[in-house]
Amino acid sequence: MKKGLIKTRKLLAGFFSISIMGTTLAACGGSNVGVATLPKDLIYVFNKKSHTISVVDPTNNQIKVVKAVNFPAYGMYPSNQYGLGSGYLLVPSPTKVTILKDSTLRSVASISLNAAKGLWVAMLPGGKTGVIVARATDQVLWVNMNPKSALFGTIEKKVTVPGKVGLCDVSLNTTGKYAYIPDLYSSQLQVVNTATGATVYTGPSPIKKSFMGTVSWNGKIWAVEGSSGKGSVAYMSLANPTHPTLIKVLTQKNGIGIGPHTDEFTPNGKYDFVINRKSSTISVVSTAGFKVIHTIKLPVGGLPRVGAFSYNANIFYVTLEGINSIAAINTHTFKVMKLIKVGKDPVGLAPTLYHWTQKAHKTA
Repeated sequence: MKKGLIKTRKLLAGFFSISIMGTTLAACGGSNVGVATLPKDLIYVFNKKSHTISVVDPTNNQIKVVKAVNFPAYGMYPSNQYGLGSGYLLVPSPTKVTILKDSTLRSVASISLNAAKGLWVAMLPGGKTGVIVARATDQVLWVNMNPKSALFGTIEKKVTVPGKVGLCDVSLNTTGKYAYIPDLYSSQLQVVNTATGATVYTGPSPIKKSFMGTVSWNGKIWAVEGSSGKGSVAYMSLANPTHPTLIKVLTQKNGIGIGPHTDEFTPNGKYDFVINRKSSTISVVSTAGFKVIHTIKLPVGGLPRVGAFSYNANIFYVTLEGINSIAAINTHTFKVMKLIKVGKDPVGLAPTLYHWTQKAHKTA
């Protein structure tokens, strides 16, 4: 075994623990069958150009581990990753998706895909199934992520959507029953039943060139970003989960920054943090009236791409590709607490676990 891998395992092992009746044990050495294993609060940062993963400890916003990987990790968009805490990370890169063991960051499986551009992933509740959306091939694929299965790390089901619609991004509702997918080329919106693979809804997007979308943690709202013009965000009601309806479209006239790229809802559903790539800002949208109530300014030229919350949701992390850093933002004051230098071209984030989704999955 390489010295670097040994060092990474030892460092990561020190951050992982399980709690049994108030007693804390080392996660990597526990033998208790059926006892839930909960990793401590960590943030993984995927640095594409340096082929590294930086591991940040939110308790002090310090980098604890830098792990080299043999692929340019495009990383993850964290929205609705209900399988977080399952012990594995589903990580896309240009032509493949890699499954990493979260406690060691070791690759345990790799899925080759003929999709040079556009791979997005999500994890269903329980963490035993992953969903991949491939834009170049217009396919939705289901991955077996059950480590006890002989089919672990393989594609179990594949559905091709006709018409070259340009499937782009994927976000799940609370139960994981439905996947919500914008269509970039056709400016449509799709809802896919994750159990059957059937498209249960296709309809026109209220904004042109819709390419990213996030479902709120309560499953009631779907925010969709569009790249036409200077960018816009459409808020869709999911009161009927199989038939999204428009609530409101926000543009720069309503205070949205330039080039909205993606967004993340706060766990309580009160706010949506819209990440504006071109203006290097975050628009804080109140879901009470769908109005921009605050603008968080990030470093000029930061090129923010993706965000993720800490375990307790007190901190919101945003990757800043332009300056090889991530910003730590206080979610109560909307202030930037710290800029943390990471590797080259940070394009993805993955939290270890979100406590508000613990009921949606079990760890073993």
